[in-house]
Amino acid sequence: MSKVNYIQESGAAVSLIQLQRYLLLSHREQRQHADEAYLTQFVERFLCRDHQVWWAIASENPDPAGCLWLGYTVDADSGDRHPYLFLLHVLPLHRRRGVGKTLIQRAETWAKQQGYPKLSLHVFCQNEGAQQFYRQLGYGPQSILMAKNI
Repeated sequence: MSKVNYIQESGAAVSLIQLQRYLLLSHREQRQHADEAYLTQFVERFLCRDHQVWWAIASENPDPAGCLWLGYTVDADSGDRHPYLFLLHVLPLHRRRGVGKTLIQRAETWAKQQGYPKLSLHVFCQNEGAQQFYRQLGYGPQSILMAKNI
């Protein structure tokens, strides 16, 4: 793989269409059907000016090799606001080459520089590869979301 450059943008500057595309790609990998209209509205509703987005750009291709979207959440125990990983998606061709790890490290470094003590994320139960990836980077369960169809 050629050299990868990393670009950071604020939520105010990011391309909605590009971010929606990467969110859709990520969801399509995890589900048989990803609701494109819902995901488009999700980005439009939740992307804020103070969010941060990193793009991994491989020199041989103008399309990003990966994307990380960092927003905010509130800790259920302490009530403190801290960075929350809305999306990490690396295109299959660029996986297992350090792109995802570098994107996470850049987000963690940024969060530390802003004075935040932690970063949190959500992983679907069936996404065992992502769970393993995050565990290798030091992440662990904080709570379990349970649901029941009624």
